[in-house]
Amino acid sequence: MRSAICAGLLVALHVGRLKDEGRAHSAHVSLGKLNNVRESARDLPRSAHDPGRERTQ
Repeated sequence: MRSAICAGLLVALHVGRLKDEGRAHSAHVSLGKLNNVRESARDLPRSAHDPGRERTQ
């Protein structure tokens, strides 16, 4: 669960840095959000409910 949260934070940090440099496109933001929401909404609540469960992907 921690690794998924860290990965989402790193994606957000990278996209934020690209945006600060003026190199981010709307697709970067959209794909970052999509990946982050997909991970968070589907997998994290399951693993939080069952701490012994391993991620399948």
